[in-house]
Amino acid sequence: MSLTVEVMYSDLSIRKYYLDEFSNSQRYDILFILFKKDDKNLFSLNGADYYGIYIDNDSIKYIQFDESDGAIYRIDLNSDKTTQEPIYRMSWIPQEFDVYEGQSVTHDVWEKAVKKFYAEMSNP
Repeated sequence: MSLTVEVMYSDLSIRKYYLDEFSNSQRYDILFILFKKDDKNLFSLNGADYYGIYIDNDSIKYIQFDESDGAIYRIDLNSDKTTQEPIYRMSWIPQEFDVYEGQSVTHDVWEKAVKKFYAEMSNP
């Protein structure tokens, strides 16, 4: 199994990482984060102020939030199932999470980013 991460930054550049390299990636200016397994889309995050991501041997845990609310997403890599659990009034991130910061962009830039995401990152 080959798990990789593709990240689009606010300048619309796209960088690809192997999962074990991802924690050393640039952690700010993020528009999209896309996880892939064996080159197939597994899960994507976009448009948030902050992302909390925790990776262990069995699962990937996500917190994506704007200010004080968001959701935790979990992926079971053995079954490819994704679950979502809501978080209300979240004002903290557990210490084990790596924190990645989103970036606000103009509507025009966001439209270009979405088009580029679907053209270049979201396949297959």
